[in-house]
Amino acid sequence: MSNIRKIVLMWQILFVALDIHSQTTIKGRVFEGKEPAFAASVFLTPHRGVNTITDDKGDFILEVPDSLYTDTLVVSYLGCKDYNVLLSNWKDSCVIYLVPNQSATTLSEVVVQADPIASKEFAVSQLSKSLIYMTPSASADPLRAVALQPYSTSTEESANPQLRGSTSDYNRVFVNGVPIKNPVRNQQLNGIGNFSLFSADIIGKQFIYPSNPPLEYGNSIGGIVSLNTTDNLTEKHETNLSLSLANVGALHSTQLNDKTFFQIFGNLQKSRLYKLLNSSSLDYLENFSSTDAGVNFRTTVSSKSYINGYAYIVKESYLAERGMYNYLGMQDARNLRNFNILNYRLHTKAGVLGVNAAWDMSKSKYFYGNISDTTLQQNAFISISYKHYFHQKITISVGADYEYNAYNYHGTYPVSIYDMADITSKQYSKEKLHSTKYEAYAYGKWMLENWIVGASVRQVFLIGKKPSLSYQVNVKYNPNRKNSLIASLGQYNALCSPTYYVRQFDSAKSRQMSLDWNCNLTQKCELKAAVYWKKESLPQYFINNREAHKVENRIVGVEMCAKYSWSYFELTGSYSYINAKMKYNNLTFNSDNNFRHMAKFMLSYLNPKIINISLSCLYRGGLPYTPIVSRNGNLAYGNLNSERYNDYFTVDLSLNRYFKILNTGIIPFVTITNVTNHSNQQYIYYSQNYEKPFVKLFNKRLVYVGFSVRL
Repeated sequence: MSNIRKIVLMWQILFVALDIHSQTTIKGRVFEGKEPAFAASVFLTPHRGVNTITDDKGDFILEVPDSLYTDTLVVSYLGCKDYNVLLSNWKDSCVIYLVPNQSATTLSEVVVQADPIASKEFAVSQLSKSLIYMTPSASADPLRAVALQPYSTSTEESANPQLRGSTSDYNRVFVNGVPIKNPVRNQQLNGIGNFSLFSADIIGKQFIYPSNPPLEYGNSIGGIVSLNTTDNLTEKHETNLSLSLANVGALHSTQLNDKTFFQIFGNLQKSRLYKLLNSSSLDYLENFSSTDAGVNFRTTVSSKSYINGYAYIVKESYLAERGMYNYLGMQDARNLRNFNILNYRLHTKAGVLGVNAAWDMSKSKYFYGNISDTTLQQNAFISISYKHYFHQKITISVGADYEYNAYNYHGTYPVSIYDMADITSKQYSKEKLHSTKYEAYAYGKWMLENWIVGASVRQVFLIGKKPSLSYQVNVKYNPNRKNSLIASLGQYNALCSPTYYVRQFDSAKSRQMSLDWNCNLTQKCELKAAVYWKKESLPQYFINNREAHKVENRIVGVEMCAKYSWSYFELTGSYSYINAKMKYNNLTFNSDNNFRHMAKFMLSYLNPKIINISLSCLYRGGLPYTPIVSRNGNLAYGNLNSERYNDYFTVDLSLNRYFKILNTGIIPFVTITNVTNHSNQQYIYYSQNYEKPFVKLFNKRLVYVGFSVRL
């Protein structure tokens, strides 16, 4: 069966259940004070599956089946009291003014929400907590939930974001305005990390810029995932407990007074039970363990300012079999990680002053074949910014960043990287690397009736290197309430961190253009489409000469997505086409992630009185790789990326049910990944003399069960 026929068949199977009901359209506009309430949640109760969010003007449109006209409409927004009205009493095109929440569960009178970045209107999407929890393959992980979105071009079963053809090395994750390097756990030599470092329970907002990243953030040439910790609590005191096959965890949130709250959490992960239930699929895994703890707090300093702190520490180990080049053996990875983020915000009469500071430390050990590596990584970051509003239509933002990075390596390494099996072929090495970087930016935004125009520049100063200039222009057009267009173009620069293969700080650059279209055809049906072009200048390591060279990577992509909701059901389907080519020495090759076609689907049934079920499936073309054709004293490679792995296909399923006993909420859940037990090829390794190839597969079917308790 051809790839196109497979895609068409999946569409037919998932859309066959579509149904049409008589319905009524309700419209409204939501304000927080004098400002439109952007991304406020609008839903019905008890049928929460009928929902939407407000746009940047505070407008919403909701298609309500006539059978649900006895429900209550709820408008919810952080820092404000919920607005409730019976649908039977709804007045057409009503304007809603939300009232700040003055109860003990919110902070002081002025500071009711986190300060968003000035360019938030140009974010392609915002992920909600409900979507994170209901995405089957996400495992309630904020970064893994990104993978099923149409703009994600992830080719690994990993939490590291890959956006619109750019690899995870060139996409950045920010938490409260601070860059977090290596935002994943169980980090391996190949850069794969199974889960992110962040708990969905402490994340308030999550914005994704899959291309043309806002220059209020620096050091990215691909895209950006921006996370903000919660800025208020829904309850004065709340405790969440979780117990599953591989995890025991707890999170406690408490309001100390009307000015201060904190959240503290911890988890203990062990693989024994998880491996026991999935022994055939995890035969390569010996064990993994992880212990982590964290705290998030916020306190008001005055009626117009607050301080937010977020600290996290994790100790983890991972022991599993892996094949690489001509060696098959156990890889032993251990890591101790700690990062600390401190934010200060001062709200003036017409602007916001922000100061961010962070310190990040990681000490890792890695043993594999003739590799015995210890790496100490330390990063310090400080930034200051000021955002000023002129007549609610013009916003000017300026800022400056300082970043220091230090890497210390020592251990034994193979003399020839392709001969890891020869234990005697190794040498001792010790290296110290560091970099100092200064950046400054200016951003302006002009809001008109149907248009939003933004422009920015960022200057990067590297000690010992020439400065580099980044620039960007964004335009958003809303011809009506149903449609919006975002056009972006720019040039971006980034400092590449050292890797196992490339022990140096290097630079990367990209030029990008993108056009995103979003259409709320009806409240039940949403359509999205995008086209984008990228030209990246990247350092590329070539194993055949063991050197890093600059290559030109050109990416052309197309995205299409449709979402349809009815009753308790929601169906999302997307298709992406990508053509990624690498140019080196006037020759053109397939880029490493040139998979060509990708299709994703998710069908959800969300009925808290019965059950919540989500089914997702993903298909993509096989990735290219460079074959080894012979070995006569030295390796001989075939043409660069001339062969391909088999196509990738997976179906994932999640089920959960909410029970309430007295004042305690209980949610049992089951997640099954790769339901069909499909054999997906991950990589190729060889026998010691390179005469015989072997194929390593991604995970086969995995079952994960557990429950959470909310007190």
